[in-house]
Amino acid sequence: MKYAVWLSPFFAHPSWAWHLMKFSDLNPGNSLSHHTKRISQYRKYELDLLQLVQQASKASKMEACSILEKSAVQRGFTNSMKQILPTWFDASPELAALCYSLVRLTKPSVVVETGVGRGVTSYQILRALKENRKGILFSIELPMLKLGAKKDVGVLVPTSLRSRWKLIYGPGVREMNRLRKQVQNIDMFVHDSNHSYLNQRAEYQFALHWLKKGGLLVSDDVGNDALLEASEEFNGRLMMAKQPKSKYIGVIAIEQ
Repeated sequence: MKYAVWLSPFFAHPSWAWHLMKFSDLNPGNSLSHHTKRISQYRKYELDLLQLVQQASKASKMEACSILEKSAVQRGFTNSMKQILPTWFDASPELAALCYSLVRLTKPSVVVETGVGRGVTSYQILRALKENRKGILFSIELPMLKLGAKKDVGVLVPTSLRSRWKLIYGPGVREMNRLRKQVQNIDMFVHDSNHSYLNQRAEYQFALHWLKKGGLLVSDDVGNDALLEASEEFNGRLMMAKQPKSKYIGVIAIEQ
């Protein structure tokens, strides 16, 4: 009986059950002992944030510097006592600045992100799209199994930016597959969902098939070999940047 009680949330939420079985650390396929053997190779692709913005966008140093400075002008994010989603879910300032800068400089028509949380990167991407006067963001989120968590998803995105935003609930790869039936190609993909090896590998592969020539894949929390493998498989240009937390931000640029 006690097992039925423990498992009942997963029967009630089959998306979570499927996601947990495939992408959790309990799956041997996600073992870091098998998928971190080449992680030291990321060091040779390291750039500082300005260099990464400049090279990924092919902008001049002056342009990249100017836009990166503007990325710091952002909404005052507050920590409400009533919030359900923890602030440590939030993207780092470096990832948020990178997303804003790349959108401003490359002017994408379609951006897709997996992992929303309170909406730090969503806010910065939407802010950049509004300033560009073009583009749409599709955000995919599998909310926490916690009462009220769904209401907190994207709470930092103001109403004034939501006209260019489509928020989709469900597991990343499944919803990406559904979305591709409506949207043939995308210009930028941002991964910040489950950071297990199998989930990152699946999202990277799907996104790289979906991206247009000249498109960009941005990933938070690169802590296994998946991004390196994906860059080699798709012959993309790999670039990395450090951030305060231990895992890298990574970018793959698809050459035109």
